[in-house]
Amino acid sequence: TAFAYILYFNLVASAGATNASLVTLIVPASAMLLGFLFLGERLEPFEIGGVVLIGLGLVTIDGRLFRQA
Repeated sequence: TAFAYILYFNLVASAGATNASLVTLIVPASAMLLGFLFLGERLEPFEIGGVVLIGLGLVTIDGRLFRQA
């Protein structure tokens, strides 16, 4: 855990708080995916919908997709 905190705070220092928050939003989605792949857990439709909402939130927060040239 201490090593994870060191990595996280180095990420905040180098990439900024917004980009670091993007990483923390991926945790629930990756946990569901790993449970599905390695533990044989079933994914319910509402969980898949939640992952889609998280993905849309990440795209919106990131802002690169909607940036005008």
